[in-house]
Amino acid sequence: MEIKELDTDCVFVEKELIPNTEPVKNLVELDSQGRIIINSYNQTSLPGVFAAGDITNIYAEQVLVAIGEGAKAALAAGQAGQETDYFGRGEMPPELEKAAAFTPE
Repeated sequence: MEIKELDTDCVFVEKELIPNTEPVKNLVELDSQGRIIINSYNQTSLPGVFAAGDITNIYAEQVLVAIGEGAKAALAAGQAGQETDYFGRGEMPPELEKAAAFTPE
């Protein structure tokens, strides 16, 4: 192991994150690192399912970025719900029931 001394005012260390996408691994498209692939509206490959935060393929896995992505996802989901009446049907699509019922071991 090589040791180097750096003259700096601060250091930012980020550890590699492993996304916990087990509940949706068979429902939405994942990238090679197991993160949920989303578009700019936080939509996943499954219509009506939105994702945000460190489990997605966004740039910069930071708290503030995740907060902003969560807000974007909520706005996009609300708009989609109004346009498609997802929320007025009173029932959840079968593929979402499985994810909603997931209990980690």
